[in-house]
Amino acid sequence: MKPLLLSLLSASLLMATLPSQDAVQKPAVDPKAAVKKRLKAALAKSGATADTAFSLKWGPDKKAKQNNPFAAMMGQSNSGSVKGSWHDDYRTVKFAGKGKDELLLSGTRMLARDDNREWCRRNAHFADGNQITYIPDPQVLLQQLAAWPLAVTHREAGALNDRPVEIVSVTLNADQVGELFWSGALPESMATNNGNGNVFRIARQVGGGRAARAAATPPDVTMDLAISLDPSTHLVHEIRARAWAKENANMAVFVINGRIGGNADDEEEEEEVDESAPLVYEKGLPKRPRKKMSVANVTLRLTEHGQRAQAELNDKQKSLLR
Repeated sequence: MKPLLLSLLSASLLMATLPSQDAVQKPAVDPKAAVKKRLKAALAKSGATADTAFSLKWGPDKKAKQNNPFAAMMGQSNSGSVKGSWHDDYRTVKFAGKGKDELLLSGTRMLARDDNREWCRRNAHFADGNQITYIPDPQVLLQQLAAWPLAVTHREAGALNDRPVEIVSVTLNADQVGELFWSGALPESMATNNGNGNVFRIARQVGGGRAARAAATPPDVTMDLAISLDPSTHLVHEIRARAWAKENANMAVFVINGRIGGNADDEEEEEEVDESAPLVYEKGLPKRPRKKMSVANVTLRLTEHGQRAQAELNDKQKSLLR
């Protein structure tokens, strides 16, 4: 065989054994990419669909052992249950309970009424003047989640009211947790009033002015979400959120001008947990160690997507909303 032909043959064989440039530079495929795409689309579609009804419950997890009587009392006072709907022009919120508290929110205006009072103008207060600690806005929650690149940790098939659903599990990072609390998308009591030491902040006035205000840091909370999607309509039907925070059961903490003081009894030895073991999921939420942990839940259910009839406002409501 001629030397030139032999050289060309050898070069061809060598090139055939080498990976192509495209194969070397091709990025790794995210195995959860399709799930993330479906989740983002369903959150965005649901958040943009007016005339939708919702029910929402929040409060301490019943399975979590509560060793602090004060924290347990605060947990009970920071539980709630509401029903409502949102439309293009307004949102309604009806609180469960004997008072029959009801809110009507439109733009920057809010009206309130109860079983003893007719519609009246209010701002973060019920009709009787008591303060409202949390006013649910499911659209804010849906739209905020849709805007983030969420960390999907698990998916499974499930059922909700005999409807087949895909349950997607998400764990939020610290910044995302802070944003959901501070925007009002989730009740802040999930982080502050479930046994986390209940911090009291006192700003001392010096020379007639207030001390400089330090920027807040996100609560030290692990937040898991289980989001149920309808695979046929590509809409969200349920979001369950669970917040996990270390419990300081016997600690009273006071913060004065940024200095922390307080006393705590000796703590028991922490339960040993195998951090390397994979998490076990139950209906989309991971099972985590509960010893010395405060656990709080929020359950949001959406129904009648785009089909909830919008009630006509009466003359008094229109007048008060002007």
